[in-house]
Formats: sequence, C-alpha cells, structure tokens
Amino acid sequence: MGNNMEESFYKEVNDSLKLVFDITSRIDERMKILIENNIESKSKIEKLYEQQMTLLNRVVVVENKNSSQFISNLENDINIIEGKIEHLSEMLINVKNEINQNNNKWATIIDFIFKVGVVVTGSIILWKLGLKP
Repeated sequence: MGNNMEESFYKEVNDSLKLVFDITSRIDERMKILIENNIESKSKIEKLYEQQMTLLNRVVVVENKNSSQFISNLENDINIIEGKIEHLSEMLINVKNEINQNNNKWATIIDFIFKVGVVVTGSIILWKLGLKP
C-alpha cells in the first residue's frame, strides 16, 4: 500500500506540474500578446502625439497670422496698393487724353493738307482753263 500511495502521490505531483506548465505556457502566450499590443499602442500614441504637435504648430501659426500686428500690416499694404492703383488710373487717364490730343492734331493736319490740296488743285484747274485772277 505504501508503494501505491507513493505512485499516486507522484502521479498527482506530475499531473499538477503538467497543469502548472500548461498554465505558465498560456500565461506566457498571453503576456506576449499583451506586450505586442502594448508596443502597437505605444506606436499609435506616438503617432497621435506627433499629429497633435503638428496641429498645435499650425494653430500657433494661424494665431500669429491673426494677430493685430499682422492685420495692421495687411491694412497698410492694402492702403499702399490702393494708392498705387489710383496713381495708375490717373496715369491711364493722362495717356488716354494725350492720345486723343495727338489724334486731334493729326486730324487737323490732315484736314489742313486736304484743304491746301483742294486750293492748289483748284488753282491749277483755273490756270489750265486760262482763268486768271
């Protein structure tokens, strides 16, 4: 009986060791999965952090652009541009007036040449006809 009891005890210990080994193997597998999930989570958190920093930088840039100094500079630039536009408009009006004056001068010159031509032609015709003044 003592031998049977020892075998039974060893068998129970052996079975218990197998169960402990199985449990530790499962725990080990689950720990590997948890570690992999932790690494993936860390990577995702780092990406989110980088995106947050990028957005924060963009917000800072937008806030700086919307500052009163920036707006004041823009208003000054707009006023300067409006002044230049007005100046260019005046220059265009002056050029247009000069072109009109030149056209009028040429029209007067051509009219004068035409009238002189008519008088000369008329005089030649009268001279050929023998009419003297």
